[in-house]
Amino acid sequence: MPGEAIWPASNFQRWVMAAARDRPWLAGPWFTMNAEVLLSGPVDRRVLGTALAELLRRHEVLRTRVVDDDAGPLQVVSGKAVAVVEDTDGDESLHVPVDSASPLVVRVARRGPREHVLFLHLHHMIADPETVWGVLTELGALYSAYSGGGAPPAAPGAQYGQYAAFEEDRRRSGRQAARQWWADTVGDHGFVRAHGGRAPYAYRDVLLEPDELATAHRLAKTHRATILTTLFAALACAVRPRFGAGRVMFTTVFGQRDRPEWRRVLGPCIVPAFVPLPAPPERLDAEYARAVRDTVLGCRRHCRPEPHSGAVPAGPVPFFEYVPDRWPTAVRFGAATGRVVNAAGPKDFGGARGFAVRARVDHRGALTAHVSGDVWSDVVAREVLGGLAAQIRRRVTEVDFRRLTTR
Repeated sequence: MPGEAIWPASNFQRWVMAAARDRPWLAGPWFTMNAEVLLSGPVDRRVLGTALAELLRRHEVLRTRVVDDDAGPLQVVSGKAVAVVEDTDGDESLHVPVDSASPLVVRVARRGPREHVLFLHLHHMIADPETVWGVLTELGALYSAYSGGGAPPAAPGAQYGQYAAFEEDRRRSGRQAARQWWADTVGDHGFVRAHGGRAPYAYRDVLLEPDELATAHRLAKTHRATILTTLFAALACAVRPRFGAGRVMFTTVFGQRDRPEWRRVLGPCIVPAFVPLPAPPERLDAEYARAVRDTVLGCRRHCRPEPHSGAVPAGPVPFFEYVPDRWPTAVRFGAATGRVVNAAGPKDFGGARGFAVRARVDHRGALTAHVSGDVWSDVVAREVLGGLAAQIRRRVTEVDFRRLTTR
Protein backbone atom coordinates (compact mmCIF):
# COMPACT_ATOMS: atom_id res chain seq x y z
CA MET A 1 0.00 0.00 0.00
CA PRO A 2 1.57 3.37 -1.01
CA GLY A 3 2.09 6.37 1.26
CA GLU A 4 -0.33 9.23 1.81
CA ALA A 5 -2.39 10.53 -1.11
CA ILE A 6 -4.09 13.92 -1.40
CA TRP A 7 -7.48 14.60 -3.00
CA PRO A 8 -9.68 17.70 -3.01
CA ALA A 9 -12.50 17.68 -0.47
CA SER A 10 -15.94 16.91 -1.85
CA ASN A 11 -18.86 19.34 -1.81
CA PHE A 12 -20.32 17.63 1.25
CA GLN A 13 -17.01 17.67 3.11
CA ARG A 14 -16.54 21.36 2.30
CA TRP A 15 -20.00 22.07 3.67
CA VAL A 16 -19.30 20.12 6.88
CA MET A 17 -16.01 21.92 7.49
CA ALA A 18 -17.64 25.32 6.95
CA ALA A 19 -20.71 24.54 9.06
CA ALA A 20 -18.57 23.10 11.87
CA ARG A 21 -17.23 26.58 12.62
CA ASP A 22 -20.62 27.41 14.13
CA ARG A 23 -21.62 23.83 14.99
CA PRO A 24 -18.44 22.02 16.10
CA TRP A 25 -20.30 18.75 16.66
CA LEU A 26 -20.46 18.28 12.87
CA ALA A 27 -16.74 17.48 12.86
CA GLY A 28 -16.91 15.70 16.20
CA PRO A 29 -17.01 12.00 17.09
CA TRP A 30 -20.82 11.67 17.22
CA PHE A 31 -21.45 12.83 13.64
CA THR A 32 -21.82 9.25 12.43
CA MET A 33 -23.78 6.77 10.31
CA ASN A 34 -24.61 3.54 12.11
CA ALA A 35 -26.07 0.09 11.47
CA GLU A 36 -26.87 -2.91 13.65
CA VAL A 37 -26.83 -6.31 11.92
CA LEU A 38 -27.98 -9.59 13.47
CA LEU A 39 -25.77 -12.50 12.31
CA SER A 40 -27.39 -15.92 12.51
CA GLY A 41 -24.86 -18.74 12.19
CA PRO A 42 -21.21 -19.29 13.10
CA VAL A 43 -18.85 -16.29 12.91
CA ASP A 44 -15.05 -16.53 12.83
CA ARG A 45 -13.58 -13.32 14.28
CA ARG A 46 -10.20 -13.96 12.66
CA VAL A 47 -11.74 -14.23 9.19
CA LEU A 48 -13.82 -11.13 9.87
CA GLY A 49 -10.63 -9.22 10.71
CA THR A 50 -9.00 -10.40 7.47
CA ALA A 51 -12.04 -9.30 5.47
CA LEU A 52 -12.01 -5.91 7.19
CA ALA A 53 -8.32 -5.43 6.39
CA GLU A 54 -8.98 -6.12 2.71
CA LEU A 55 -11.95 -3.74 2.72
CA LEU A 56 -9.74 -0.96 4.11
CA ARG A 57 -7.07 -1.71 1.53
CA ARG A 58 -9.56 -1.53 -1.34
CA HIS A 59 -11.25 1.75 -0.38
CA GLU A 60 -9.19 4.86 0.23
CA VAL A 61 -12.10 6.75 1.78
CA LEU A 62 -12.11 4.36 4.77
CA ARG A 63 -8.52 5.50 5.48
CA THR A 64 -9.19 9.20 4.89
CA ARG A 65 -9.17 12.23 7.14
CA VAL A 66 -10.29 15.71 6.04
CA VAL A 67 -8.03 18.62 6.94
CA ASP A 68 -8.46 22.38 6.54
CA ASP A 69 -5.41 23.49 4.57
CA ASP A 70 -4.47 27.08 3.74
CA ALA A 71 -5.81 26.43 0.24
CA GLY A 72 -9.05 24.96 1.62
CA PRO A 73 -10.28 21.55 2.80
CA LEU A 74 -8.40 18.50 1.52
CA GLN A 75 -8.70 14.73 1.82
CA VAL A 76 -5.60 12.99 3.13
CA VAL A 77 -5.52 9.23 2.52
CA SER A 78 -3.39 7.18 4.91
CA GLY A 79 -1.12 4.55 3.42
CA LYS A 80 -1.70 2.33 6.45
CA ALA A 81 -4.78 0.22 7.11
CA VAL A 82 -5.32 -0.79 10.73
CA ALA A 83 -8.13 -3.36 10.87
CA VAL A 84 -9.56 -3.93 14.34
CA VAL A 85 -12.77 -5.79 15.11
CA GLU A 86 -13.72 -4.53 18.56
CA ASP A 87 -15.65 -6.42 21.20
CA THR A 88 -18.67 -4.53 22.51
CA ASP A 89 -17.90 -5.53 26.12
CA GLY A 90 -21.62 -5.69 26.76
CA ASP A 91 -22.30 -2.24 25.25
CA GLU A 92 -24.70 -2.78 22.35
CA SER A 93 -25.39 0.91 21.79
CA LEU A 94 -26.25 1.89 18.23
CA HIS A 95 -24.13 5.02 18.65
CA VAL A 96 -20.47 5.13 19.66
CA PRO A 97 -17.93 7.92 19.11
CA VAL A 98 -15.83 7.66 15.94
CA ASP A 99 -12.59 9.58 15.45
CA SER A 100 -12.76 11.35 12.09
CA ALA A 101 -9.10 10.42 11.52
CA SER A 102 -10.02 6.69 11.83
CA PRO A 103 -13.48 6.89 10.33
CA LEU A 104 -14.68 3.26 10.50
CA VAL A 105 -15.40 1.32 13.70
CA VAL A 106 -16.55 -2.32 13.54
CA ARG A 107 -17.82 -4.00 16.72
CA VAL A 108 -19.15 -7.48 17.39
CA ALA A 109 -21.26 -8.76 20.28
CA ARG A 110 -21.49 -12.50 20.91
CA ARG A 111 -24.91 -13.61 22.09
CA GLY A 112 -24.31 -17.31 21.58
CA PRO A 113 -22.31 -19.77 19.46
CA ARG A 114 -24.58 -19.14 16.48
CA GLU A 115 -25.78 -15.59 17.12
CA HIS A 116 -23.74 -12.40 16.97
CA VAL A 117 -24.51 -8.73 16.44
CA LEU A 118 -22.33 -6.71 14.06
CA PHE A 119 -22.20 -2.94 14.52
CA LEU A 120 -20.91 -0.60 11.81
CA HIS A 121 -20.09 3.00 12.72
CA LEU A 122 -18.76 5.40 10.06
CA HIS A 123 -17.98 9.07 10.48
CA HIS A 124 -20.45 11.04 8.37
CA MET A 125 -17.55 13.03 6.91
CA ILE A 126 -16.69 9.97 4.80
CA ALA A 127 -20.04 8.20 4.55
CA ASP A 128 -23.65 8.49 3.45
CA PRO A 129 -26.37 5.81 3.76
CA GLU A 130 -25.26 4.15 0.52
CA THR A 131 -21.76 3.86 1.97
CA VAL A 132 -23.03 2.05 5.06
CA TRP A 133 -24.80 -0.56 2.94
CA GLY A 134 -21.85 -0.80 0.56
CA VAL A 135 -19.49 -1.48 3.48
CA LEU A 136 -21.85 -4.11 4.89
CA THR A 137 -22.39 -5.89 1.57
CA GLU A 138 -18.72 -5.95 0.56
CA LEU A 139 -17.56 -6.96 4.04
CA GLY A 140 -19.94 -9.91 3.89
CA ALA A 141 -18.75 -10.88 0.41
CA LEU A 142 -15.09 -10.72 1.46
CA TYR A 143 -15.80 -12.74 4.60
CA SER A 144 -17.57 -15.36 2.50
CA ALA A 145 -14.63 -15.53 0.08
CA TYR A 146 -12.04 -15.89 2.84
CA SER A 147 -14.07 -18.55 4.62
CA GLY A 148 -14.06 -20.74 1.51
CA GLY A 149 -17.14 -19.40 -0.23
CA GLY A 150 -15.66 -18.56 -3.62
CA ALA A 151 -13.90 -15.67 -5.33
CA PRO A 152 -13.80 -12.22 -3.69
CA PRO A 153 -15.97 -9.46 -5.16
CA ALA A 154 -14.64 -7.28 -7.95
CA ALA A 155 -12.38 -4.43 -6.91
CA PRO A 156 -13.92 -0.94 -6.92
CA GLY A 157 -13.87 0.78 -10.27
CA ALA A 158 -13.16 4.21 -8.78
CA GLN A 159 -12.10 5.85 -5.53
CA TYR A 160 -13.95 8.57 -3.66
CA GLY A 161 -11.11 11.01 -4.32
CA GLN A 162 -11.82 10.68 -8.03
CA TYR A 163 -15.46 11.51 -7.37
CA ALA A 164 -14.39 14.62 -5.41
CA ALA A 165 -12.08 15.69 -8.24
CA PHE A 166 -14.97 15.28 -10.70
CA GLU A 167 -17.15 17.43 -8.44
CA GLU A 168 -14.50 20.12 -8.30
CA ASP A 169 -14.24 20.24 -12.10
CA ARG A 170 -18.02 20.43 -12.44
CA ARG A 171 -18.23 23.09 -9.74
CA ARG A 172 -15.77 25.31 -11.58
CA SER A 173 -17.21 24.78 -15.05
CA GLY A 174 -20.83 25.26 -13.96
CA ARG A 175 -20.38 28.18 -11.58
CA GLN A 176 -21.66 30.88 -13.93
CA ALA A 177 -24.73 28.88 -14.98
CA ALA A 178 -25.50 28.15 -11.33
CA ARG A 179 -25.27 31.81 -10.37
CA GLN A 180 -27.60 32.74 -13.22
CA TRP A 181 -30.13 30.07 -12.26
CA TRP A 182 -30.17 31.22 -8.66
CA ALA A 183 -30.51 34.86 -9.70
CA ASP A 184 -33.46 34.00 -11.96
CA THR A 185 -35.12 31.68 -9.43
CA VAL A 186 -34.63 33.70 -6.26
CA GLY A 187 -34.24 37.25 -7.52
CA ASP A 188 -35.48 39.81 -5.02
CA HIS A 189 -38.27 37.59 -3.73
CA GLY A 190 -38.62 37.42 0.02
CA PHE A 191 -39.23 34.24 1.96
CA VAL A 192 -41.38 33.70 4.99
CA ARG A 193 -39.40 33.17 8.18
CA ALA A 194 -39.66 30.74 11.02
CA HIS A 195 -38.74 31.98 14.47
CA GLY A 196 -37.08 29.80 17.11
CA GLY A 197 -37.10 30.11 20.85
CA ARG A 198 -38.83 26.91 21.92
CA ALA A 199 -37.13 24.25 24.00
CA PRO A 200 -35.32 21.82 21.67
CA TYR A 201 -37.03 18.48 21.11
CA ALA A 202 -36.51 15.31 19.09
CA TYR A 203 -38.73 12.33 18.41
CA ARG A 204 -39.45 9.58 15.88
CA ASP A 205 -42.83 9.12 14.26
CA VAL A 206 -44.60 7.56 11.31
CA LEU A 207 -45.35 10.10 8.58
CA LEU A 208 -47.13 7.76 6.17
CA GLU A 209 -48.32 4.22 6.73
CA PRO A 210 -47.42 1.72 3.97
CA ASP A 211 -50.71 2.19 2.12
CA GLU A 212 -50.39 5.98 2.38
CA LEU A 213 -46.84 5.89 1.04
CA ALA A 214 -47.99 3.73 -1.87
CA THR A 215 -50.67 6.36 -2.48
CA ALA A 216 -48.02 9.10 -2.47
CA HIS A 217 -46.01 7.21 -5.10
CA ARG A 218 -49.16 6.88 -7.21
CA LEU A 219 -49.81 10.59 -6.84
CA ALA A 220 -46.23 11.38 -7.90
CA LYS A 221 -46.76 9.45 -11.13
CA THR A 222 -50.01 11.33 -11.74
CA HIS A 223 -48.11 14.62 -11.45
CA ARG A 224 -45.16 13.29 -13.50
CA ALA A 225 -43.01 13.98 -10.47
CA THR A 226 -40.92 12.02 -7.97
CA ILE A 227 -41.77 10.95 -4.46
CA LEU A 228 -39.28 13.53 -3.12
CA THR A 229 -40.85 16.45 -4.97
CA THR A 230 -44.36 15.27 -4.03
CA LEU A 231 -43.42 15.13 -0.35
CA PHE A 232 -41.82 18.58 -0.62
CA ALA A 233 -44.99 20.01 -2.18
CA ALA A 234 -47.25 18.44 0.46
CA LEU A 235 -44.98 19.62 3.28
CA ALA A 236 -44.90 23.18 1.93
CA CYS A 237 -48.71 23.24 1.89
CA ALA A 238 -48.78 21.78 5.40
CA VAL A 239 -46.48 24.44 6.87
CA ARG A 240 -48.35 27.33 5.26
CA PRO A 241 -50.60 27.88 8.32
CA ARG A 242 -47.45 28.35 10.44
CA PHE A 243 -45.14 30.16 8.01
CA GLY A 244 -47.71 32.20 6.13
CA ALA A 245 -48.66 32.41 2.46
CA GLY A 246 -45.28 33.52 1.05
CA ARG A 247 -42.48 31.56 -0.56
CA VAL A 248 -40.79 28.91 1.58
CA MET A 249 -37.08 28.12 1.68
CA PHE A 250 -36.07 24.59 2.66
CA THR A 251 -32.71 22.88 2.86
CA THR A 252 -32.11 19.28 1.89
CA VAL A 253 -29.44 16.82 0.77
CA PHE A 254 -29.29 15.57 -2.82
CA GLY A 255 -27.71 12.28 -3.85
CA GLN A 256 -25.14 12.55 -6.64
CA ARG A 257 -24.80 8.95 -7.80
CA ASP A 258 -26.43 9.52 -11.18
CA ARG A 259 -23.32 8.49 -13.16
CA PRO A 260 -22.53 4.73 -13.43
CA GLU A 261 -18.95 5.11 -12.18
CA TRP A 262 -20.09 6.57 -8.85
CA ARG A 263 -22.83 4.07 -7.99
CA ARG A 264 -20.51 1.66 -6.16
CA VAL A 265 -18.11 4.25 -4.78
CA LEU A 266 -17.93 4.37 -0.99
CA GLY A 267 -18.11 7.89 0.41
CA PRO A 268 -20.69 10.68 0.80
CA CYS A 269 -21.86 11.29 -2.78
CA ILE A 270 -24.30 13.91 -1.53
CA VAL A 271 -24.47 17.68 -1.39
CA PRO A 272 -26.53 19.97 0.87
CA ALA A 273 -28.69 22.45 -1.00
CA PHE A 274 -31.18 25.25 -0.51
CA VAL A 275 -34.60 24.71 -2.09
CA PRO A 276 -36.55 27.96 -2.73
CA LEU A 277 -40.11 26.73 -3.27
CA PRO A 278 -42.94 28.79 -4.76
CA ALA A 279 -45.61 30.07 -2.38
CA PRO A 280 -47.82 27.09 -1.55
CA PRO A 281 -51.60 27.04 -2.00
CA GLU A 282 -53.85 25.97 0.85
CA ARG A 283 -54.46 22.64 -0.89
CA LEU A 284 -51.97 20.63 -2.89
CA ASP A 285 -52.83 20.62 -6.60
CA ALA A 286 -51.24 19.45 -9.84
CA GLU A 287 -49.97 22.89 -10.85
CA TYR A 288 -48.12 23.40 -7.58
CA ALA A 289 -46.74 19.85 -7.59
CA ARG A 290 -45.24 20.43 -11.05
CA ALA A 291 -43.84 23.83 -10.03
CA VAL A 292 -42.12 22.23 -7.04
CA ARG A 293 -40.82 19.43 -9.26
CA ASP A 294 -39.22 21.91 -11.67
CA THR A 295 -37.69 23.93 -8.82
CA VAL A 296 -36.23 20.88 -7.09
CA LEU A 297 -34.76 19.58 -10.35
CA GLY A 298 -33.15 22.98 -10.94
CA CYS A 299 -31.75 23.03 -7.41
CA ARG A 300 -30.28 19.58 -7.85
CA ARG A 301 -28.60 20.56 -11.09
CA HIS A 302 -27.22 23.88 -9.84
CA CYS A 303 -26.58 23.24 -6.15
CA ARG A 304 -23.15 24.33 -4.93
CA PRO A 305 -21.57 24.30 -1.47
CA GLU A 306 -21.05 28.06 -1.56
CA PRO A 307 -23.73 30.23 0.11
CA HIS A 308 -26.14 31.89 -2.28
CA SER A 309 -26.06 35.60 -1.56
CA GLY A 310 -29.48 36.98 -0.79
CA ALA A 311 -31.15 33.59 -1.17
CA VAL A 312 -31.31 32.54 2.45
CA PRO A 313 -33.83 34.19 4.78
CA ALA A 314 -32.73 35.29 8.22
CA GLY A 315 -33.54 32.82 10.96
CA PRO A 316 -33.90 29.03 10.86
CA VAL A 317 -34.40 27.34 7.49
CA PRO A 318 -36.44 24.11 7.71
CA PHE A 319 -34.67 20.94 6.60
CA PHE A 320 -36.30 17.97 4.88
CA GLU A 321 -34.49 14.85 3.71
CA TYR A 322 -35.94 11.75 2.09
CA VAL A 323 -33.66 8.71 2.30
CA PRO A 324 -34.66 6.02 -0.24
CA ASP A 325 -35.10 2.45 0.94
CA ARG A 326 -31.75 0.76 0.31
CA TRP A 327 -31.54 -1.60 3.28
CA PRO A 328 -30.19 -5.00 2.20
CA THR A 329 -32.74 -7.70 2.92
CA ALA A 330 -30.06 -10.25 3.84
CA VAL A 331 -26.26 -10.32 3.66
CA ARG A 332 -24.30 -13.56 3.60
CA PHE A 333 -21.27 -13.89 5.90
CA GLY A 334 -20.07 -17.36 4.95
CA ALA A 335 -22.34 -19.83 6.72
CA ALA A 336 -24.02 -17.00 8.63
CA THR A 337 -26.74 -14.67 7.40
CA GLY A 338 -26.89 -11.01 8.35
CA ARG A 339 -30.11 -9.05 8.74
CA VAL A 340 -30.20 -5.30 9.38
CA VAL A 341 -32.28 -4.65 12.49
CA ASN A 342 -31.54 -0.97 13.09
CA ALA A 343 -29.85 2.01 11.49
CA ALA A 344 -29.46 5.66 12.41
CA GLY A 345 -27.60 8.83 11.61
CA PRO A 346 -25.85 11.14 14.08
CA LYS A 347 -26.74 10.90 17.75
CA ASP A 348 -29.22 13.56 18.85
CA PHE A 349 -28.13 15.49 21.94
CA GLY A 350 -31.16 17.78 21.98
CA GLY A 351 -29.38 20.78 20.48
CA ALA A 352 -31.58 20.99 17.38
CA ARG A 353 -32.14 24.33 15.72
CA GLY A 354 -34.92 25.24 13.33
CA PHE A 355 -37.12 22.41 12.12
CA ALA A 356 -35.65 19.23 10.64
CA VAL A 357 -37.33 16.13 9.23
CA ARG A 358 -35.25 13.13 8.13
CA ALA A 359 -37.58 10.59 6.54
CA ARG A 360 -36.84 7.01 5.51
CA VAL A 361 -38.78 3.86 4.68
CA ASP A 362 -38.77 1.27 7.47
CA HIS A 363 -38.92 -2.52 7.26
CA ARG A 364 -42.75 -2.41 7.16
CA GLY A 365 -42.81 -0.10 4.16
CA ALA A 366 -43.94 2.89 6.23
CA LEU A 367 -42.35 6.32 5.89
CA THR A 368 -40.89 7.13 9.29
CA ALA A 369 -39.06 10.26 10.35
CA HIS A 370 -36.70 11.64 12.92
CA VAL A 371 -38.09 15.08 13.77
CA SER A 372 -36.20 17.72 15.73
CA GLY A 373 -36.23 21.46 16.24
CA ASP A 374 -36.91 24.48 18.38
CA VAL A 375 -39.13 26.55 16.05
CA TRP A 376 -42.41 25.10 17.26
CA SER A 377 -43.41 22.81 20.08
CA ASP A 378 -43.40 19.10 19.34
CA VAL A 379 -47.21 19.25 19.40
CA VAL A 380 -47.24 21.78 16.56
CA ALA A 381 -44.60 19.76 14.69
CA ARG A 382 -46.86 16.71 14.85
CA GLU A 383 -49.76 18.80 13.55
CA VAL A 384 -47.66 20.03 10.61
CA LEU A 385 -46.49 16.55 9.67
CA GLY A 386 -50.00 15.22 10.08
CA GLY A 387 -50.96 17.91 7.59
CA LEU A 388 -48.47 16.45 5.09
CA ALA A 389 -50.36 13.14 5.08
CA ALA A 390 -53.69 14.97 4.94
CA GLN A 391 -52.56 16.98 1.88
CA ILE A 392 -51.65 13.77 0.04
CA ARG A 393 -54.86 11.97 0.99
CA ARG A 394 -56.97 14.94 -0.06
CA ARG A 395 -55.19 15.29 -3.40
CA VAL A 396 -55.53 11.57 -4.18
CA THR A 397 -59.24 11.74 -3.39
CA GLU A 398 -59.63 14.65 -5.82
CA VAL A 399 -57.70 12.84 -8.57
CA ASP A 400 -59.71 9.63 -8.10
CA PHE A 401 -63.00 11.55 -8.08
CA ARG A 402 -62.16 13.27 -11.38
CA ARG A 403 -61.27 9.95 -12.97
CA LEU A 404 -64.59 8.47 -11.89
CA THR A 405 -66.63 11.44 -13.13
CA THR A 406 -64.89 11.59 -16.54
CA ARG A 407 -65.42 7.93 -17.45
